[in-house]
Amino acid sequence: MCVLTIVAVDLIVTVRRARDERALDETVQALKQRARAQDERLRQETYVGVDEAQQRMEQLGIGVSWIMSYLVATLPDDFAE
Repeated sequence: MCVLTIVAVDLIVTVRRARDERALDETVQALKQRARAQDERLRQETYVGVDEAQQRMEQLGIGVSWIMSYLVATLPDDFAE
């Protein structure tokens, strides 16, 4: 009788664990799919070409010449060596 009880409890625990693991796997897959979709949407919304990026920087007053001046001023003298 005791052995049957142990086997029954073990079977119940195993079935529950398998069901919980399946549910967890489904949740993880759904979250991964959602993250991929959000990543793609963000990439589409934030992507700009080189020409557009340069134009935006110039509109903001931070054109290429400003960046070059900044880099020259901040990089050590022996950086290019």
